[in-house]
Amino acid sequence: YVGLFSDNSQGILTFDGDHFSQQSDAIPVHASFYWGTIFDDEFHFIDQDSFTPEAPSHVAKVNETRTGVTPLAIIPTGVLVTSELHPTDTNLYFIGTTRDKQELYRFDGIQVFQVPGLSDINPGGNAIIRGNSFEPGSQFAAVGNKLFFTAINPDGGALYWTDGKEVAQVPDTQGTLGGVRGPTPIGDVLTFNLATQNIGAGFYSTDGSSIELLDAETAGNPQATFEEELYFPLRGLSKTDGQVVTTISDEVPNRFFEFQGDLYFTSGIPNEPEIIELFKTDGQHVTATGRIDTNGPLFDLRFFEFQGELHVVATDDNGSAFYSTDGSAAFSEARLPGATGNRIRLLASQGSFFLFTDNDNQLFMFDGNSTTPVDLEFNGQLGNPFNFSDSLFFTELVPNEFFSDIVLWKARVVPEPSTICIAILGTVWLASERHRQLIAVGF
Repeated sequence: YVGLFSDNSQGILTFDGDHFSQQSDAIPVHASFYWGTIFDDEFHFIDQDSFTPEAPSHVAKVNETRTGVTPLAIIPTGVLVTSELHPTDTNLYFIGTTRDKQELYRFDGIQVFQVPGLSDINPGGNAIIRGNSFEPGSQFAAVGNKLFFTAINPDGGALYWTDGKEVAQVPDTQGTLGGVRGPTPIGDVLTFNLATQNIGAGFYSTDGSSIELLDAETAGNPQATFEEELYFPLRGLSKTDGQVVTTISDEVPNRFFEFQGDLYFTSGIPNEPEIIELFKTDGQHVTATGRIDTNGPLFDLRFFEFQGELHVVATDDNGSAFYSTDGSAAFSEARLPGATGNRIRLLASQGSFFLFTDNDNQLFMFDGNSTTPVDLEFNGQLGNPFNFSDSLFFTELVPNEFFSDIVLWKARVVPEPSTICIAILGTVWLASERHRQLIAVGF
């Protein structure tokens, strides 16, 4: 894992699973790595001085040895990057703002170019809007080498696309600014919901040259992409390949996940909030695979794969119940020893064990047969679990006098004798209430 950090200085933070290393002078002091993204399989970000727009700015990347930064291309003088980075197959796009207007720019891996045509969309004003709690902002979505986005124009706004050489309006989308919802690329088209008066509400697709009505009803949430098709609630369970909508089942999904190469979803029963049914689909048929009867309305429902089986932790008024199935039979239930009457907070699995906590922040390990309390005392809230190499990592948020320390812990199985080893790796950084997440990327 490689990330960028900032405290009194800036640098690169590298983590190999056991140790942290820092190169404190590796990052320019004004690197705007909050707008970092993956482009061409590498971590790119903007190096600019937000307080001095006249200072040289660059598109940069973390170098191949993870020890420094490679400046790649100069951004035109006086242009301040004011948007996230939007990658397509061939270009990395961003909005650049000068003293009197904003334009769309692209980086092709070598140079930065201004995309012609954006300022012509809304003469005398800005076409791209950032949005706020009262007004939706412009939305972006990449399909192949095209970047689709909504923009304002003198007649209200529309859906546009660019390939870096031109900007074009998608036909018949005038008046859709703010009405485009959930743009999702499927194959070589963009699917989205519309809710406007100018165009009938519904579920649409476009390749940029035309707009096609896929269904007169809008696609619901949640949505899942599986085997190059999009699944969503619409008259039950429906899917699309971007060309047609097919309804598979009357069951209405409320959560999707994959298990052993199949797409699973849960569906509730009207007026019975304590009952959850589980189904799987191959894209043609839906099969009921289990049912969970809890003791009250659910507060939380979490699925994970462990030792070749699908496991569910359902939290209700009586605490957290543990269910499991191999996918071929109904769920079996077992109250986790040590978790009775408690609500599981941290939950993470790695190979031959998983960890969970109770109301008192006591950590337990479950190996599939029995539960063992971990003889460690934690002073802060546990969370953010992730797997790396052969170990399970999680963080502890420890309040201090001013903010909070984020402490990283590592858990792994020691084969001889077979036991779990949980070790503290050290304080990662001092975090304010607004910045608790490390901006990082895995290689």
